[in-house]
Amino acid sequence: MLVGRGVDALVLAPSNDQSPELADFLTRIRTPIVLLDRELPNLAADKLLVDHAPGIRGALESLLASGRTRIG
Repeated sequence: MLVGRGVDALVLAPSNDQSPELADFLTRIRTPIVLLDRELPNLAADKLLVDHAPGIRGALESLLASGRTRIG
């Protein structure tokens, strides 16, 4: 629908980045694409990738420092 309305670009964070239908659709449209924290093979798209490790490490260190021991 958005492509049909002539949007300038799409910013996507697909929940299923292994979907062949999604990959096929995105390779056929002529709209620029930015992927958020995803990589789709064979797709010419810009991507914004996030390194989650430092944030997770900081959260765990904070929980441990506050005496938490049962962390799931």
